[in-house]
This record gives sequence, structure tokens and C-alpha cells, in this order.
Amino acid sequence: MSTVAEYRELIQKYLPRPIRNAVDYRRAMRQLEKLMVPQPDPARSMLIEVLSTLIEQYESRDYPAADRTAAEMLAHCIESRQVTPAQVAKDTGIPQATLSNVLAGRRGISKANAVKLGRYFHVPATVFLEQ
Repeated sequence: MSTVAEYRELIQKYLPRPIRNAVDYRRAMRQLEKLMVPQPDPARSMLIEVLSTLIEQYESRDYPAADRTAAEMLAHCIESRQVTPAQVAKDTGIPQATLSNVLAGRRGISKANAVKLGRYFHVPATVFLEQ
């Protein structure tokens, strides 16, 4: 089955819609949790991205977070996904030394690496860039 057909099936099953209140938010979070698997297929990745964007929009509007550094965001994503920096390095192609330096606060994250990390963690790349 093609990625488009698989994506269409997932869209019909999950019916993503705007998040306007806490009930919608909890529903979207449950859906996202069901979709999250290690190394999701392309169709699942697309739906994860759509749901993540809707969730992020709601959270930023209704629950603005304190500013976090790129290192804090990376550490949070690594912990949340329950992976090691070594695994992130292997899966993204970013040198482990680079990730270690970011986590230690010795360097920032380049735009190219932010894009790789965004794809890997299914979040917008901008969360890894210093404001």
C-alpha cells in the first residue's frame, strides 16, 4: 500500500481536528501516544507531525512555557523518548560529540542539526534553536 493510501487510512481513523479545550487536548494526546512507536513508517510520521503541530499550537496559546535553552529542550526530548544521546547520534547522523557539547551547554545547535532533531523527535525544528 502506498504512503498516501496509508496516510488516508490513518486520517480517517484518527480524524485530527483543532484543539479548542482540555477535552480536545486530552483526546489528541491519547491519539499521539497510540501513534508513537520507535521508527514509525512515513504515513504514521506524517500524522504524528500533524497532531504534534495541533498540540503545540494549543499548548503555546493556553499554557505558555518558560523559555528553555536548546540544551534543555534536547535533554527533555531524549528523556521523554527514553533514548540515549548515542542512539540519537546514530539515528540522526549528528556526531555524538556535538550532542554532548550541546547538552553540556558548550555549543548551540546548528539549523541543519535542528532540522534533523526535529524530524527525529517529531517536533518543530525551532524548539532546538535559541531565540
